[in-house]
Amino acid sequence: LGLHATYIESSSEKKLDIVSGYNINKPALFFSHAGWINPENLARNYLDHGFKSNNLQLYVNTKVSKIISSGSSWKIECHSQQQNKLLNKTYQDVIICSGSDVRELLPQYGKCTVPIRGQVDEVEIEHSLSYPICSDGYVIPTSNNSLLVGASFETGIASEIVKQNDSFENLIKLDNIIGKTGLDESSIKQSRCSIRLSSLDRMPMVGAVADETSYAEAYLQLLKRSDNLKSLPLQKGLYINTAHGSHGLVTIPLSSEILARQITGEISPVSIKLLPYLDPQRFIRKLLRKEV
Repeated sequence: LGLHATYIESSSEKKLDIVSGYNINKPALFFSHAGWINPENLARNYLDHGFKSNNLQLYVNTKVSKIISSGSSWKIECHSQQQNKLLNKTYQDVIICSGSDVRELLPQYGKCTVPIRGQVDEVEIEHSLSYPICSDGYVIPTSNNSLLVGASFETGIASEIVKQNDSFENLIKLDNIIGKTGLDESSIKQSRCSIRLSSLDRMPMVGAVADETSYAEAYLQLLKRSDNLKSLPLQKGLYINTAHGSHGLVTIPLSSEILARQITGEISPVSIKLLPYLDPQRFIRKLLRKEV
């Protein structure tokens, strides 16, 4: 790969067995200085930073049902399960960062995105791993002598119900990755199912939201004039950062920086040639070009 062995090296089966403590029985690439993130702790650290600066209000167990344009601002209608009452909030700028719920809040993006169901199982094991291992699936060590194994991948399925068959398949993945463990479903401590959201081209969707009808009409006129995309109408103050699929922890930080700079009018952290591939309206434009 042309990279220094400090960062990545091709490892023999014997060395992997020593590093992992298990009979991996296949060659692999070893990232000796890589790490892995606990998403819950990462989220807590971000929240703590926001609380300390008094710039954050957190509403948990609160489902947003509608986002309504109200002049130069946006009205958020939501229901608090904790307080068991409806809440109405108004903001100048709104960023929707959820996964498959985007399809419900902004139906115009339902045609260019797809939900992907994934289930992860936490398995209790006598000897944990020293490093995560990725193969056909992944195995990640936790701090409490167990392993996270996953994840299933069901395209077009939005159900969050835990399936026993998925747990069984995850145990098979575990054996295929680290060798026969002899573990059965009684070793599973807990299971969790979540819904990823992916775009049709597998790239994230980051940027301002458009009204589909008015945007389409303006784009058809633009094609006749060979004008700039910047002249197309967008809904001021409404943005999305979504469709990160299975790679959210990798793509979300940079996508968030891109969006923050768009909102504040700062210089993009990436090449302007990349931005059209992230633009949420790219699928509308593609469809219209086929029709012209």
